[in-house]
Amino acid sequence: MRITAAGWFAAALAMAVSTGPVHAIAFARVDRNENGVISPEEVSRYMNGMNPVQIRKCDRNRDGLIEPDEFPCLASIYDLFYRDTKR
Repeated sequence: MRITAAGWFAAALAMAVSTGPVHAIAFARVDRNENGVISPEEVSRYMNGMNPVQIRKCDRNRDGLIEPDEFPCLASIYDLFYRDTKR
């Protein structure tokens, strides 16, 4: 069975159901200018390897920025695709 990119993103979205304290801390680390949203540039600097398509998949309101309630999706994609490559 072949899993498509859409399937991976759906899995990431399904895993991203909570904006608990761990995500709040991680969000604060990525939001370097402390403006309450994460720009694609901030994602690139902190979450190496993430590409614009992955970022857009998590941007539910399509404003080009990741807000706190959208961050669990981004964190899940990062964990699925990139976390293990750093070990």
